[in-house]
Amino acid sequence: MPQSNSASLVSKLQTPLISSSKSIVNVQAVCTLYGDGVTGCIRFSQPIGSIHVKIQGEIQNLPPNTKHGMHIHTFGDLSDAGPHYNPENKGHGAPFDLEHRHMGDLGNIESNQDGIAKFEIMDQKITLFGPYTIIGRSCIISEKEDDYARGETEDSKLNGSTGAKLASGIIGIANNVA
Repeated sequence: MPQSNSASLVSKLQTPLISSSKSIVNVQAVCTLYGDGVTGCIRFSQPIGSIHVKIQGEIQNLPPNTKHGMHIHTFGDLSDAGPHYNPENKGHGAPFDLEHRHMGDLGNIESNQDGIAKFEIMDQKITLFGPYTIIGRSCIISEKEDDYARGETEDSKLNGSTGAKLASGIIGIANNVA
């Protein structure tokens, strides 16, 4: 029985990628974000064999001089993205809480006086290949700053008390360059 398209993609991401008889040395993904006026693009890059993922982005039309939580969510269904991506069944936390955080907890981004957030983050919890790939999942920018589960509310422990979704997009595999 032939593999479905999604099973075929997952299989390719779990094994070394080959393109025009050259090995891919860097897996790349992209997420285009849309919200009520808020737009942006996030690029993810991970060398094969590395545990570090570089996350670079620019998001426009945010409230000026504010911090916003950024999280990977379980599903690539923007009508119901589900909870933060958490295959290890950990609690919510900060990006530096490597042993005690959801895989999808990426911390905060901060907008400047013009409402633009430009950022570059290195993360060693998420991955672009293997059984825990984030490709096909969603990325959400939240209304409020993530308190890293250090608040006193139930929402703090669940999602950092980040409030409503400002923008979201599905993380897709990008055109890889060898």
